Amino acid sequence: MSAISDKRPNARRHLTIILYCAALVWFVFFALFETSGATSNSALGPDRITRIDDRITNAVNISTLSIAAGLFFLSCASFFRRWLRWPIIGLLISVVAFPLSALLHWGANLAPWTIHGQVQATSGKQYAFCDSSFLQGQTMAIAEVERVAWHSTTYRVLVATNGDNPRSWTSIIRPAGSPDSYGQLYLCNNLLIGVRYDNRCFLAYDLQKNQPHGRGVIESLPPFICLQPTDEPNPADIERTCKQIADRAICCMNSPDLDTAVRFVNGEATRGCPSLSSIQDAAATGPPNVAAAAATLLSCYQQAQDRVRQRIEK
Repeated sequence: MSAISDKRPNARRHLTIILYCAALVWFVFFALFETSGATSNSALGPDRITRIDDRITNAVNISTLSIAAGLFFLSCASFFRRWLRWPIIGLLISVVAFPLSALLHWGANLAPWTIHGQVQATSGKQYAFCDSSFLQGQTMAIAEVERVAWHSTTYRVLVATNGDNPRSWTSIIRPAGSPDSYGQLYLCNNLLIGVRYDNRCFLAYDLQKNQPHGRGVIESLPPFICLQPTDEPNPADIERTCKQIADRAICCMNSPDLDTAVRFVNGEATRGCPSLSSIQDAAATGPPNVAAAAATLLSCYQQAQDRVRQRIEK
């Protein structure tokens, strides 16, 4: 009987040590666990984006929380039932090591890559609008699905840009009924068009020419590139674009820099405003649905130009 009673405390002690060590090892793993990452070989932006499968990420999060909660209640109960040895150590692991690992995990994933709009080309290739943001730091990208594994998906970045100042984007007219959600992606005439929200296009990629359209270049994108001859233009996009043109005119009138006002009167493309020539071409040669929308934008443009022109003349 004495030998049996000696073995039970030893077994309980060994089991306790194993449990505490396993919990600490898991919390260290959780602290270092990254849900996504990117590699870059240049200053132009990321080249590859890798995302861990959401099911694995959720399983790791739930397992970590379950281990911390289970160890906490088991340690509390061991003060009365003596299930574990040294329950105070178990409490310290659950109330100190777990929050610390969660804080480190949060720090390692401050700007995780998220996947939003996705499209598939006729060739079978899949593309996605990717986003990584935290506070004032942001990166948006259009990427091609390169490899799909059981644990992760790798994307090859085609074009990337930032969404913070100085911003560079243009207003486009989408088909009626298009969502205003964040991170839209459209495939129109071999052109991938990435919309941040509403009808604000921040980046695009020409699949036929393998040509990216990012900062600066995106502002020259024609506003009706998303519309097919049978598509009805989105009325909300027309209204937003007219408002953007009017706001740009107010900015030019209040700015001490006359060069900005002159460029606007000359019809040059600026941030958020398509070029006057692209609107005129659509009004003159576009199909009826496009021509009618272009005529509305042209009227807004002309009214805004008249106000700015008066300021220049003064």
